[in-house]
Amino acid sequence: VSTQSTGENIGYSWEFADSNSIIMEMPGNVDRKDNTLTITNMTSSNTGWYQCSASDGSNRALSRKTKVNRVYFEEEFLSEPSDTSVQDGTLVVTLACEPPNSYPDAVVTWYRSSGAEVEESNALQTPTGSLVIHHVTSENAGEYYCEAKNLQLDGVKASSRTALLQVTGPTMETSDHLPTVIWSGLSLYHTAGDTVTVTCGVYGHEQPEIVWYKGLTEMITDNLVSHNRMSISDDQYELTIRDLEASDTASYICIAKNALDTDGLPISTPVWVVSDVRFTAPLTDKSLVREDTFVLVCEVTSNPPVNIDWYADGQKLVKQNNHVDWETAITKSSDGEFITRSELTVENSNVEDTGLYQCFAVNDHQTAVDSCSVFISSILVFEEVHFLTSEKMYVEDGHEGRVECGAQGSPMPALSWIGLDNDYAQLLDASEGTSGLSSTIHNSFPIGPLYLNESDQHTFTCLASQTYAGVQYSKMRDISVVVGYPVEWVNGTWPMVEVEKGDPAVLLCEFSGIPSPIVAWKRNGVNLPILDASGNANHVVNDDGTLLIGSSTSSDNTIFTCVGSNGFNSVEQTIQLIVASAVMSPAETTGIAVGILLLICLIILILIILYKHKRREKKVDVAITTSNGVDPVFAHTKALDKMKAEEEALRLKEEKRLADEEMKRKQEEEQRRAEEELERSLAEQKRREEEAAARILEEEILRKEEEERLRLEEEARLAEEKQKLEEERLIKEAEEAEKTRLEQEALLQKEAEEKARLEAEEKARLEAEEKARLEAEE
Repeated sequence: VSTQSTGENIGYSWEFADSNSIIMEMPGNVDRKDNTLTITNMTSSNTGWYQCSASDGSNRALSRKTKVNRVYFEEEFLSEPSDTSVQDGTLVVTLACEPPNSYPDAVVTWYRSSGAEVEESNALQTPTGSLVIHHVTSENAGEYYCEAKNLQLDGVKASSRTALLQVTGPTMETSDHLPTVIWSGLSLYHTAGDTVTVTCGVYGHEQPEIVWYKGLTEMITDNLVSHNRMSISDDQYELTIRDLEASDTASYICIAKNALDTDGLPISTPVWVVSDVRFTAPLTDKSLVREDTFVLVCEVTSNPPVNIDWYADGQKLVKQNNHVDWETAITKSSDGEFITRSELTVENSNVEDTGLYQCFAVNDHQTAVDSCSVFISSILVFEEVHFLTSEKMYVEDGHEGRVECGAQGSPMPALSWIGLDNDYAQLLDASEGTSGLSSTIHNSFPIGPLYLNESDQHTFTCLASQTYAGVQYSKMRDISVVVGYPVEWVNGTWPMVEVEKGDPAVLLCEFSGIPSPIVAWKRNGVNLPILDASGNANHVVNDDGTLLIGSSTSSDNTIFTCVGSNGFNSVEQTIQLIVASAVMSPAETTGIAVGILLLICLIILILIILYKHKRREKKVDVAITTSNGVDPVFAHTKALDKMKAEEEALRLKEEKRLADEEMKRKQEEEQRRAEEELERSLAEQKRREEEAAARILEEEILRKEEEERLRLEEEARLAEEKQKLEEERLIKEAEEAEKTRLEQEALLQKEAEEKARLEAEEKARLEAEEKARLEAEE
């Protein structure tokens, strides 16, 4: 036997209990090493329950219990048949056979001395192994023995002594009597796929008429047998069910009738189709603060049902008033299995309640365990209730919705609804959670369908209450349910508007919806209006959603977005505004560039002509000065000054030319950027339009999927509740019917005993009279 546990520095210990679950000292032939236990030379003293405990010093966990059985067969019968002599016509004779001690239980078969298996129709084998023969005839005379076999030990078997049954004549005269029970009340356990045979353990005068029932009401008729996995023997004493299923779990009742008892004698045999123990609602870890209340839910599906025990850090929990308590309920599912649900509640928790909590589910065939960690913080901080849900919710006309109230606080608030109609109160659905040291709780119920022609608004009041240091704190929130339609774009200025720079612009955007949509505008993703340094706005949004631009500027040459919303949804529409003077066409740009270039060429040509002309004038002046007797030095200096002036003029003209070329380059660059910006704006507009269309389509698909999911969940929940109520009703009816049946059986048993007593007294009286008559005659 071995087990595993996760964590560091784990220490293991083992516990042993005998078959009656009494804690015993561990047998000496058991070797324990950490998480493994080894048994050598298995003996009967090792038969029992083994359980491992794992601890890391702060927490302790228990494994599920494991049953270890020694398979054996002792071969010595506890009871054997003895020679018996009866008169022909005897109502019943029993040949005893109690097989040897064995595990698993030995299977008993009866044989004649010839080796032929006993198959007489008036011979019945009891579940304990004895052979009962009713209405004995001479054909039943002979030698009998029983054979016991352990099927798990390769068919090891043993035979009893041979007993002689003598049947003497003449035939006994018997009077009519009620059907009599040979045995009853034995439960049969099998697994799915097995074949089981249920025997009706009765006898009566001649052969009683036997009718079979599944449960208290479903008669097993010829029609059911012919279309099912069931069959009834020719003498009606045996009911056989093949390929067992979970739904076959039931009490099978045979009712034996004869002329004296037309109502019949019922005998019930429970048949269990055993299934594995499965956790259908696993435990989840919790983190809380001191004085919080927490609930752990353990739900198990199995057949037969289980008993549930709760453990904390390896110690079995006991109920404590106003602190620890749990309730367990068992229901039956539609497929025949049992659902056991246990809710553990710990109120006013404290640090000592921190630990590993385990739910043990146990029946006669299997043990299972589920666990979770619970952490209780010692810091208790009061945090006032904060509502998490909106004061308004929206339901589309003709649709259903769900009214939800969510709150957060420490300690965890309790939610309730003021003046809530019972029809809604029965549908409440609650959930809890934690967020840091605060606890959250949600409470909701479905509503609808709602229609505009009835009322466009419904109001419910949610009350959140807390208790801290003995003082109660409460907050209320009115939640309004608004009935209407989602927002849809109807009409507007789209997709492009062109104005002159400085001119005013008007952008229209119209939406439909109930309540009326609120329209807002954005420019390049920034909300409008935008105030300048003086607090004035060039962009104004009117009450009807129209955007007014007082004077269009270059910054308005971009994408504008209008957004319509009304609580159901939000819809966006983009508009491209083009300010005409802020953008030059390529033809205009080319014309300006060519004109500037021609102007520059003309200026250069004029400068060259002037320069050559001045050079000629200079030569003439020098010649004239020399010929007239002017000082040559003075004349040369004057000529140099004039040349410097001309060179300075040429330099200034060249700088002007370069500046003009730089200005031309910058204008060309600006034009190129403007063209690229326009292209980007158009591409961005197209992308946003595509994204908006895709988003609207996606939102619509998600909305419809969410509506469908909520509808299916609601239908499933209502169906589950209806099924649960129906199951509870059927269980209650079954319990009442079973109680009535037991009372009737007790009454019939009492009547039978009284009748038997009267018959015995009558028989004794007749025998006494007969004896007296014979003595008188003698």
